[in-house]
Amino acid sequence: MIDTVTAPQPSLKIYACYTPSHGEIFRDYFAATLPDSLALHSTTIAARDSSDFGTAGFLQAVTDKVELIIASVDDNSGSVIIWSDVDIVFLSDPAEEIRQIIAKSQEADLWFQRETREPENDVNVGFIVMRCTEKVRSFWSSVLELMKENPQWNDQAAVNHLLQGKCGVAWDYLPGEFYARSHGWPPKGKITLYHANCTMGDDAIGQKIRQFRQLQLLATYGLLYKAFLKIQKVGLKAINRS
Repeated sequence: MIDTVTAPQPSLKIYACYTPSHGEIFRDYFAATLPDSLALHSTTIAARDSSDFGTAGFLQAVTDKVELIIASVDDNSGSVIIWSDVDIVFLSDPAEEIRQIIAKSQEADLWFQRETREPENDVNVGFIVMRCTEKVRSFWSSVLELMKENPQWNDQAAVNHLLQGKCGVAWDYLPGEFYARSHGWPPKGKITLYHANCTMGDDAIGQKIRQFRQLQLLATYGLLYKAFLKIQKVGLKAINRS
C-alpha cells in the first residue's frame, strides 16, 4: 500500500496598512481572526490629525496605501496577493475559495468586493485579490495619478472611475460571501468575511467595533437575533410615523 501525501498549499500573502488610530481594530479584530493560511504583511502609516473618512488625514492615508500596493506588486511579480483594509474580520478561512476563484477566472487580473448587493454596481476596495503583473502595476499607477490630480478623491473613487472606462485590466467581483456592511444588515446567509464600512464622523472606530459586536451577537443567537432586529425595525417605523 502506498500512502499519498498532499503537499500543503503555500500561504497566500495578505497586505494591510493602518494608522495608529486603527491599531485597536487591527490587533483585536483583523489580526485576531486572520487564518494561518494567510501570511500577513502589515505597515503602520504615520499618524495624522485624523484618519476618519473624508478628512485630509484619511485621503493622505489612502494615497500612502496605493503607493504601498504598487510596491507590493513589484515585490511579488508573477504571484497573486491580497490587499485588505483592517476593519475586516474573518468568519472562515478564505484561502481555498480564493484559489478556486483564481483558477476559474484565468483572464481576470483583479477581484473586488461589491459596494452593494446590486448585480452591477461600484466596487469596494476594502478587500482586493490581484495578480502581480505589469498591467496591474500600471492600473494602480493610474489610480495614484488620478488621486493626485483630484485631491478630494479617495482610492475607491479613482478605482471606480477607471473601471468604468478602458482601464487596461480585466476584473471581476468577489462572491457575496465577501461581505460588507454596505451590502445590508444583517447578512442573509453564510459569509466568509465581514467588512465594517459605512462609518462616518469622528466616532468611526467606535462604529466599527459596534458592528463587530453585532456580528458576534448574530453568530451567537442566529435567528433569535434576526427576529429581534425585525421587531426593532418595526418599532422604529412606528415611532417615526407617530
